[in-house]
Amino acid sequence: MAAPRKADSETARTAKAVLASAACVTVLADRESDIYAGWATLPGDNFHLLTRVMHDRAVADGGTLASAVAGFIFETTHPVDFLAIAKRTASSAVLSLGFGTVEIRRPARPGMKDLASRCD
Repeated sequence: MAAPRKADSETARTAKAVLASAACVTVLADRESDIYAGWATLPGDNFHLLTRVMHDRAVADGGTLASAVAGFIFETTHPVDFLAIAKRTASSAVLSLGFGTVEIRRPARPGMKDLASRCD
């Protein structure tokens, strides 16, 4: 499991400053960017974060992120084929797209109490 990297948050923070005049910016981030501080401080009216999470976080209404999104309805699916490469055989998968809104609770860890208690 990869540890969150400070560089991922810094890249998004830099993008927000450099692209401040853009109509809308959406940052797509992988699991290494599963950092609560980024979600609590970066999003704005024209700046959005879409992050594939690494941790099953607690949500404001109780339960976890996994249980909350399990109820989302898939809007579309798409088959994907992966080519064989060194150390990996060819495979396929089906990507499913669903969406909704959840509020994630602030983790109870040192250094977090100055951040918003929840973010969506």
